[in-house]
Amino acid sequence: MKKIIFSHFENIRDKTPKTITADDFINSIRTGDVNGNCIKPVIERIRRTQDRDERGKLKKGLPAVTISAICQKGHKKADIISLTHFLQIDIDKIENPEAIKKVLSQDPYLYLLFVSPSGNGIKGIIYTGERNHKDAFQALKTYFLKQYELTIDEQVKDESRLCFYSFDPDIYVNPDAATFEMPTLQSPPRNETTRIKVEDVVGKVESAQLDFTASYEDWLKLAFAFVDEFGADGEQYFHRISKFYGGYSHESCSDQYLKCLHDGSHSVGIDFFFEKAGKLLPSIEVSNSPIPPIPAATSLNNIKFYQPSYDKDGQLKDIKIDYMKWIDLLYGLGFRRFDIDMNFSFVSVQDQIIQEVSVTHIQDAFINYLEGLPENLGEGITKESIIGKIYRNPSHYFCDKRLNLLKPKQPFVFNYDTKDECYIYYRNGFVKCTSSGYKLSAYTELKGLIWRDQIVDRDFAPVDIDSLPPDVKGDFSAFLLNICGKDEKRFNALRTIIGYLLHSFYAGKLKAVVFTDSKISDSPSGRTGKTLLGQALGYLKKYTEINGKDFDPANKHKYSQAHLDTQIIHLNDVRKHFDFETVFNDITEGIVVDIKNAKPFKIKSKLIVSTNQTLRIEGASAKDRAVEFEFADHYSENYSPEDEFGHWFFRDWDNGQWQLFDNFCLGCIATYLAEGVITPVQINLNRRKLHQTTSVEFVEFMDSLVSEGQIKAGIEYEKKDLYLKFVEDCPDFAELKGAKQRRFTEWLRNYARYSGYFSPVEPERHERKSGVARYIVFPPP
Repeated sequence: MKKIIFSHFENIRDKTPKTITADDFINSIRTGDVNGNCIKPVIERIRRTQDRDERGKLKKGLPAVTISAICQKGHKKADIISLTHFLQIDIDKIENPEAIKKVLSQDPYLYLLFVSPSGNGIKGIIYTGERNHKDAFQALKTYFLKQYELTIDEQVKDESRLCFYSFDPDIYVNPDAATFEMPTLQSPPRNETTRIKVEDVVGKVESAQLDFTASYEDWLKLAFAFVDEFGADGEQYFHRISKFYGGYSHESCSDQYLKCLHDGSHSVGIDFFFEKAGKLLPSIEVSNSPIPPIPAATSLNNIKFYQPSYDKDGQLKDIKIDYMKWIDLLYGLGFRRFDIDMNFSFVSVQDQIIQEVSVTHIQDAFINYLEGLPENLGEGITKESIIGKIYRNPSHYFCDKRLNLLKPKQPFVFNYDTKDECYIYYRNGFVKCTSSGYKLSAYTELKGLIWRDQIVDRDFAPVDIDSLPPDVKGDFSAFLLNICGKDEKRFNALRTIIGYLLHSFYAGKLKAVVFTDSKISDSPSGRTGKTLLGQALGYLKKYTEINGKDFDPANKHKYSQAHLDTQIIHLNDVRKHFDFETVFNDITEGIVVDIKNAKPFKIKSKLIVSTNQTLRIEGASAKDRAVEFEFADHYSENYSPEDEFGHWFFRDWDNGQWQLFDNFCLGCIATYLAEGVITPVQINLNRRKLHQTTSVEFVEFMDSLVSEGQIKAGIEYEKKDLYLKFVEDCPDFAELKGAKQRRFTEWLRNYARYSGYFSPVEPERHERKSGVARYIVFPPP
């Protein structure tokens, strides 16, 4: 165990912490002596006192340390100088702390264990290594609940949390304690197709904002369903379907899932989730069972995979299976082995549509085929006798050992969008979009294979939407016109952006689409329609939405919610000051999806970044990777599309609205293929960037100088003169906001970049120094 120091506080009010070594801390707890001050009598009084308030008052007078952080001045987050990467464990309200301490002393990760000041709890210390503190806490919380059925106090998530000294002569110390490793919770093997279907249905639940949790019993069953299918990884889905309950709490939801994970009696399967969703989403097919393959009749009947075996009296003794012909029959039914790196799964191929299937589904399809045979098959063999033979020992036939012989006779060739073509797949056929329009065709005409999960779960019918008057083109078209401020040029530009996002072709010059607001405000509140537009695209292409507030570009698991078939990723509502450059490679080179406890894989995906703020996108390389679109302030937290249209989008649409939606979006794709992405005319984008990278006072100051002719393009100005004039006009600014000369220079550059009066300042060309003086020239626009 590495040597460590803690920040020591004389009491809770101490603002001048000192540092002590772990050895001194341990010795103080063992002896009850802290820097010559005996705390043993105070601890004994706390343990005798029944009054909770009195105990709390006495504890606040005890000395304390910050286990996880080295602090200065105080013990708030702002006072943290550095992290120790140790984490304290608080387990309260224990009847027999010594017994629990004895059990936990066998744990390889615990460095220290001692009885808490109250006498009815245990405090422990664990080294977590170079990990994010909150991630380490969540992992430890799961570990202790699963391993010991003990719940850690949530408050230790705070890095600056105080740990009061205690008195425990038998403090446990393990100097050789191991660095805590994130626990590998065993998830049951899962069908990737099922995960994709769950993601799809959960997305629909989120779009409809359905409350799945009205019944506590159903809520528990849903937790067990996700545990049964995904193990620890299913918690994300449990949160996503629980969040629309009015009393939703992330903490209680997480605790409930962990209890179900630990319970072990997972009698509820994932089909319960699909059944529940089917009742709440009656217009959406949510069954988890693949459609059984349709047997090919006459040609398969010629494959005789069985032979009679007679006894010496000529009576039928047995039926022998010719496994080579039996495999040919299954191959004829459309089953294949599908290799994925060093692993494989089984698939069914029918009419260019491929879907992953289980061994059980292959067995069921084969039985269905047998039941369609004539009753009498000749040579004394009946249909029932063959079915009976299979039923007596099904695992003998339907097992990986035999079925892995279903090696495909030719490579799988999939259908992809090309530079000039985009495909959308519906139940009744596929639509090919080109620059001249779009057309519905039967799947028999499709050249390559597609996954069944790519098929949109509705039929398509062509509508000449361009000939319709604006007021009957559908809700979605009207919604888009509103977020464009009813500006036809911006509306047409947005149509090409939508077409670009729906075109799953990645060999050209790729860009991220940035959705932002147009309203100039000191406190942007959003709700302008950015999320709704992103989710709308998910009804045509595979879409993954990631909470932008939780998105950490440095975290290797940042895209773990994406899948192999994800075609659009939406970083929704990213943090203020999001660094756009951190996603450059993701836009152009592809996205690495690293899911915990799984092998990383790389995908190509179109990227949406939405924000209530503005993003700093500067330089040719950055601008070449982004197209920014501002949403008009038609919608807000006080006026939603539901208020305007009188119903929920998607959830409440009838078939007519869906047909208008589909035809409108297909038209967007065709327009994009014909014209490319049209850059939208700005509303307030640069003005908002100017306000957010400087200050309102500064912008007003500079606008005044420009309008009065005191600042002109091509004329040299001394920066200090401008700075002093600004501070003179705004005397409180320097003191309250800390504006220094260097920061002021950056503001001058931002003004040139975003105001529209000048061209961007290039420091090497437009700035110079002479002695102590510094000069700037604003280049003409």
